[in-house]
Amino acid sequence: MRICLLLLVSLAMAQPIQEAFPGGYVDWTRGVLVISASGSQSAGAPKALQVTEQEALNRLQAQVQDEQRLVRLDSEENAGDRMQDGDPIAAMLLESSGNFIISEARYYSSGRVELTAELPLHGWLRPALVDAARGDSNQAAARDYTGVLIDARGFSLQPSLAPKIKDPEGQVLYGLSSLSPQTAGEKMPVRWVGDPADPEATETAGERPLILSAQSVARGGDIVLNEEQAALLIRVTRGTSLLPNARVVVVADP
Repeated sequence: MRICLLLLVSLAMAQPIQEAFPGGYVDWTRGVLVISASGSQSAGAPKALQVTEQEALNRLQAQVQDEQRLVRLDSEENAGDRMQDGDPIAAMLLESSGNFIISEARYYSSGRVELTAELPLHGWLRPALVDAARGDSNQAAARDYTGVLIDARGFSLQPSLAPKIKDPEGQVLYGLSSLSPQTAGEKMPVRWVGDPADPEATETAGERPLILSAQSVARGGDIVLNEEQAALLIRVTRGTSLLPNARVVVVADP
């Protein structure tokens, strides 16, 4: 009974990994960009509710367009970098960038209307992920492990869609190119959680993950393993579908 109670307390205390943006935040655990904007009545010149709602929506659309470009793909590249003229997938990202959902609308007695939108990152950035994917998922499942869980708590780590996992020499052991195209089209490259007991961690890395600890952080968002743990990751995942199938969880400070 005590173990069950401790588990419930741990789950209740688990917090999502969120990053503040000027007009909202990215919830990296859920994989969504959340933005809010409002429209208001002008003093002495009341407006129809529909006009105020449209004003809030126009501001929201502009805010989403500005801030979605700040979302990091990894430590070197933002979404905005893939939306530049000349990038082969820019048109696809721009076309799907408006596919946000109004998750909440609040109406105030002053006449102000505030709207909150959520833009699912994977659905929007899928073309960029598939474009970068080079891995092969048609490999054997690992015999002893169901996924990889990396504890990166205690570091000033900038979350990204696909943080690079490196060895001490800087060799990339996992990143965007590690995904198979099929996996890149179906799910996020990593799952970010604030507690290894979070059910989201088990959903992604399974019941028997290989548990590793970060040695340091490079470039603000690259996770560096020590030599021993890097060698273990290579040995366990070589020739398996663990990494191409994105069975990877990163535990970070909320």
